[in-house]
Amino acid sequence: MAANMPEDKGFVGGANADPAVFNNPQDSDIILKVGETQFYAHRVVLRMWSPFFKRALNSQFSVEGPEGYGAAEETSRYTAFIVQEMLITEGVQVAKSAIFDLGDEDSPENDEGMLKHMYGTTYMPSIPKSTFDCIDLLEQHVSAYTVADKYDCPSMRIAIIAAVHSDILVTEALYHRDDRCAALIARVCGPESPQLADPTLRQVFMDWISVSYRVFYLENKAFRDSMVAGTLLDAQCLSLVLVKLSEDLGKGQNRSMRCKTLAIPEFGCDD
Repeated sequence: MAANMPEDKGFVGGANADPAVFNNPQDSDIILKVGETQFYAHRVVLRMWSPFFKRALNSQFSVEGPEGYGAAEETSRYTAFIVQEMLITEGVQVAKSAIFDLGDEDSPENDEGMLKHMYGTTYMPSIPKSTFDCIDLLEQHVSAYTVADKYDCPSMRIAIIAAVHSDILVTEALYHRDDRCAALIARVCGPESPQLADPTLRQVFMDWISVSYRVFYLENKAFRDSMVAGTLLDAQCLSLVLVKLSEDLGKGQNRSMRCKTLAIPEFGCDD
């Protein structure tokens, strides 16, 4: 490395970020619209950090819709929806348009966070220290991850997962948060949770629940009630809980007995 060059600490790490470049109309060649909010962006940056934008801006989406667009593991149902409903406007492809309308389903703040990450700003939820709340923090992580999954920004997802791993360790305060804590778990792992293309966040939550299950069950009424009602975990996550807890409860117990011991609904628990 040349003597006059600074040590490269990583673009995405924020060491070389220039805040003046983000959302600056100077040299911008595309505008991203989220509802009534718009962001000035650069096609080359979007293509570099997101395979979704790379495909969109290279005219690789079909006018007919997303049916032949890719395997399920490459796109979430949200991405399929946006391809079908928003990529093509009156036959004009996004790749040739100066404005890319992303619709109004996203929070502009979450899209802005992802774009700032693409421009080199370190990922960091916007929660003032004076009002810090562990649930607020995890809720922001989940919202940000959903957007990063929707627009396929791998480096953003990696940054969020690292933050979740760190912040989820502050669990003692979560056990007593009842409704919000249970709702957060169901949002990621429940029967109504979105189908993420990258399931890493679900896996992190499942590991957390498995390790902390007994404390959650004893300390959090909403957790108990949701487990019994079958609204906390979908069938896949429920099976993972049973597998991970089976050794702790004794290999001699059959699956039905484990369900009763854990107060897990019988759905999916029969031998």
